[in-house]
Amino acid sequence: MLDRTSFLKNQMKHQRDKIHKFACWYHQHFCMLTNFISACWYYQHLYQHAENGKSNFKVYKIGV
Repeated sequence: MLDRTSFLKNQMKHQRDKIHKFACWYHQHFCMLTNFISACWYYQHLYQHAENGKSNFKVYKIGV
């Protein structure tokens, strides 16, 4: 039988691991989301510049 302190230590370690896993998952997804948004913004601006004739390279608008 585990004594109470080692039981609590295990519980805390388990909680910490869970929190760490969640933080990693959240961070990855948050980065993916912000990258996606900035990519859309970037393409939108490229497209606008191409439309205005300020840019000399052709950019195709992607439907989101």
